[in-house]
Amino acid sequence: MKDIGIVLVTYNCNSYILDCLKSLIINNSENIGNVIVVDNDSEDDTVEIVEKNFPMIKVIKNSSNLGYAKAVNIGMNEIIEKYCLIANPDTIFKLDSLNILRQIIESDDTIAAAGGQQINDDDSWQRSYGNFPGIRDALYNLFFITSLINLFERIKLKYFDNKKIKFVNYLDGGAILVRNSAFRDVDGFNEDYFFYAEEADFAFRLKQKNWKLVFEPGAKIFHTRGGSSSKISDKRDYFQNLLVKSKLLFVKLNCPNTNLKFFAILEWTHNIKMYLILRSLSFIFFNRNFSSKASIFRSSSKIWLDKISTLK
Repeated sequence: MKDIGIVLVTYNCNSYILDCLKSLIINNSENIGNVIVVDNDSEDDTVEIVEKNFPMIKVIKNSSNLGYAKAVNIGMNEIIEKYCLIANPDTIFKLDSLNILRQIIESDDTIAAAGGQQINDDDSWQRSYGNFPGIRDALYNLFFITSLINLFERIKLKYFDNKKIKFVNYLDGGAILVRNSAFRDVDGFNEDYFFYAEEADFAFRLKQKNWKLVFEPGAKIFHTRGGSSSKISDKRDYFQNLLVKSKLLFVKLNCPNTNLKFFAILEWTHNIKMYLILRSLSFIFFNRNFSSKASIFRSSSKIWLDKISTLK
């Protein structure tokens, strides 16, 4: 029985969508039923590529960019299968990775969603799950705790055969296999989020209803981060603004006792700290990579500072 549906949200993804669909339909097709592509008014030939190469796939063409969360909900309305893979089109699924996720989610009726180990094109580690935005996460960032955890995970992936599953707070939205009934139980994604943090909000609401989320390192998924967003002009400032806005929205909705201004100050302090460190390293080692990363944190710190001035 084909009990996995697929929802892919596309926006100017002509460089990625074909490889993504091939990896699913050719390498992981055993349990796949309906495949739905929800296009957020792409300006390239993404839709034409899908329709030409996969005429059996249903394509929903939005008349404007409705955002990721709303597009996912539109696609999920078409899914009747027991499970659904919600994924970005800049992902490529290694052989049998989808079935591995299916096996883990099927092993326990209280598991709402499962995610695999996302990796870069060179097989290096990529963040695949995380902590909820809030004071604790901001402090972890500020005092390098998150950086140390990430370093440990990189080492595990590179030098050890990590097979241990982990129950996590939320799974990165690049690729999540979701139990359909759990998705309906929390009314899907919150459409107040345009892009970023919608998967964290989704997970938070699932956990409030005692659902579990599982990270399965045995399922490997290539993910070209920013694949579709790279087509947006001035993308750095645009997406940094979206990220800041989404983090503040998450804390406002789900952490009512948290002082938003204090949270924003911690985030600003972290970004200033990273800018100063990376800027100093760029001068010491004459390394353009450090300089480029420093400019990202500098830009982000300005956005947080602007937000601080508007918060009580």
